[in-house]
Amino acid sequence: MNDIYLLIRSSRLDSVFALPPFAELWARGDEKTCFYVETKDTNAEVRTVTPVIISKLKLGFTVASCPTPPQVIDSPNKINDWENVLNTLIRYLKENYNCIAVSMNQRPHDPQFIRGNPDGCKLTYSHDIVIDLAKELSTIYNNMDKRHRYTLRKSSCCSNDELLSGDWLQKTGFTVRQGRSEKSLHEFRALWVETLERMYESFNPLRKLLYRDPLTLNSLIAVFNKLHPHGLVKLFTMYDENGQLGTSAIFYTSNNLTKMPMAYWSAGASSEEGRRKGLPTLLQWYVIQWFKEHGYQRYYMGGYDGKNPNDGPSLFKRGFGGQIVSGLIVTWLPQPLSTMCDIASHAVSLLAILKVS
Repeated sequence: MNDIYLLIRSSRLDSVFALPPFAELWARGDEKTCFYVETKDTNAEVRTVTPVIISKLKLGFTVASCPTPPQVIDSPNKINDWENVLNTLIRYLKENYNCIAVSMNQRPHDPQFIRGNPDGCKLTYSHDIVIDLAKELSTIYNNMDKRHRYTLRKSSCCSNDELLSGDWLQKTGFTVRQGRSEKSLHEFRALWVETLERMYESFNPLRKLLYRDPLTLNSLIAVFNKLHPHGLVKLFTMYDENGQLGTSAIFYTSNNLTKMPMAYWSAGASSEEGRRKGLPTLLQWYVIQWFKEHGYQRYYMGGYDGKNPNDGPSLFKRGFGGQIVSGLIVTWLPQPLSTMCDIASHAVSLLAILKVS
């Protein structure tokens, strides 16, 4: 594991998701295996390392996913043929693990995008909203949507100038605590259950049937036990003036472990009363200031629905004035399975068209 630490630390790609503590978390249980694949181009004298998660599906099928692309290590040279690196990795996973599918995430901040359309692979775009914390705090604030700035002023009873100061929270009667114990996870879970009940009402029948809660108490405890000792996860909870739970949010962080310290908003939850008082917006403004003060350079607000930008979560995130950025998911499927997926995709599109007409 120490060798892997050195490999990751010497890589050019700045992604917290490639770090070994995440590998330990991914590998828990009998159904998953996580490891790193190292490749070497002897002609170009370039080495790469890629984190891989092997998962076993029903009926005995095996799939592989890579949370980051191959990362160049210990070399100033560039890779000119990323497609060859990708094909080498896919071939290794097919031959050694009998994988029927291989997917690879390329996060928006990764400069080493796969260009073109590699043979046998499907490219899917993902979207995120990122706030540049290197900018002046006043610039970040003024970039926010006027509705968010109004909510901040109304909920905090502070002026614009006061919200830019370091002590605005003390004037509100609200408090924020950084969770470090299982008690804080129980509090987050309570707010998440309430939030999930609101979300569930908007699900269509199929999604209700297939939905599985990703934030069980056991999974939350497992995440914190693995990652919190390494400083890779943080939990902030805001309480109202009566000390009641209002809103809470979990973040993955990479401070002191990557060249560009970044924070990723993973999950958020709030009570109905907390939403009414504007606490989710206040908490986001608080963590933006906290991350900036502690040396973080980028704040990723999580998934953004480019096809439905005016849905509730996307609209809320966009209101903070960050830049909408695109990443890629590169997925390899064998030809018969790829053809079946295409047919299914076209069938869904046709049904949608018929429904509208």
